Amino acid sequence: MDKKEIKIYSAMTIAVFAFFALRGYYSAENYSEMATGMLEEFRNEMSFILNAGPVAIFFIILINNSVKTFLFMLSGFLFGLPPFLLLAFNGIFLGIVANIVSKSEGWRFLLAGIIPHGIFEIPAIILSMNYGLWLGHGFYRKLRFKEPFREKLSVAIRFFSRIILPLLIIAAIVEAFITPAILDNFL
Repeated sequence: MDKKEIKIYSAMTIAVFAFFALRGYYSAENYSEMATGMLEEFRNEMSFILNAGPVAIFFIILINNSVKTFLFMLSGFLFGLPPFLLLAFNGIFLGIVANIVSKSEGWRFLLAGIIPHGIFEIPAIILSMNYGLWLGHGFYRKLRFKEPFREKLSVAIRFFSRIILPLLIIAAIVEAFITPAILDNFL
């Protein structure tokens, strides 16, 4: 992917993510009971993580984020729809969390819980979805114009291995070991 394509896909993925984050935030504002219920259901489903140690939490987060991000990137050949849906879902979820946590704990607590690992995780997801959309466009061009696709797939996998996976590893380390220490200062 050249620099021009990176800029175009980055602008698209950031816009989609930001739009749905705002949508989630304001939806939680207008439907606070439903949003609180969704967040509580998520907490219940993930409660087993709270009882795990930091090393287990690290591996759970890393495996979850790596597998989902990789599969959604590769599934971009389905005309970019799965990467778009992952961006939308993550944006909505972040918006809902931002609304509920900022009201109950304050903005400083929310930012302290998101920024340390988010500065690695969110760009990793966005970059991965850039490649997913790029693969979708490449697959379309393969079907329509018989352009080669296999090389694009190889480029995306190499990029995932060299750039995205290391970012996800750093994000998981921060989320498992550093973010809890930071949040302990607020509690």
